[in-house]
Amino acid sequence: MTSPTLAYDREANALYIRFTDHEVMETVELSETVYVDMYTDGEPVGFEILHAEPSRLWSIPALPDTASLRDLVKASAV
Repeated sequence: MTSPTLAYDREANALYIRFTDHEVMETVELSETVYVDMYTDGEPVGFEILHAEPSRLWSIPALPDTASLRDLVKASAV
């Protein structure tokens, strides 16, 4: 696994956090502004956060301490 990378696109106002170099096989919508890219085995490749003005990132609600990415993806599929 590579080190996580961050990319901010000012024009699109989007932040992307990438965890691996794996190819994206599926994208799951967690909310209207947060998407997670997945590899074939369910491993997260990265997250995209839309409307990610740097001054507003502090207002993104914290995830519950006990929630796993797998739980979040399953919940969004319901």
